[in-house]
Amino acid sequence: MEIEKSNWFKFFDSLFKESEKFDLEEISEYGNSYKIEFCSKVNQTQVEIILYQRKDLLLKINFYNPKTPGLNKYQETEYFFRDDFKDNGYGPSGLEFCEINKLVIEEFLLSGLKGKEIQYFTNSKIFKADLSFNKNKLFFDTTVYFENQGCLSVFFPKWSERNMKFDIVEIRYDDIFTLCPK
Repeated sequence: MEIEKSNWFKFFDSLFKESEKFDLEEISEYGNSYKIEFCSKVNQTQVEIILYQRKDLLLKINFYNPKTPGLNKYQETEYFFRDDFKDNGYGPSGLEFCEINKLVIEEFLLSGLKGKEIQYFTNSKIFKADLSFNKNKLFFDTTVYFENQGCLSVFFPKWSERNMKFDIVEIRYDDIFTLCPK
């Protein structure tokens, strides 16, 4: 399939052009998929979309911004599944281009990512980030670590961090990740 014939590509291209906040930066082959990159005209946000070539399936939408290293790292392993927006959830990888999936993705992009990232720095280097955001209409919390953690710190994170001094920075996602102008 040529990327220009993909329904998902047409959908995203139109949505991002209408927002006037992003430019189409690059389209490249990515294994058996296409990687489409849009870059923000307003801040340093980059949106990466992965589409499966043969079946017009949406595999990923990742938002990258240098201010959000925790979210950047967390997204590395996130994929869409066929039934993500249905009651039963999961299924094989990839969202089909259908009305419900299109509506959920459009609503998400237009309303923006809601939540925050609390970053913990030691010696000017990020140690961990606590992420809190809406994921599929549910509130989701997780912690992303940037340093290799020993066995004790995996099972007893509070204990292993008790003597550490942190500089803490909070970043609100809705200030960075949205197609709608503020």
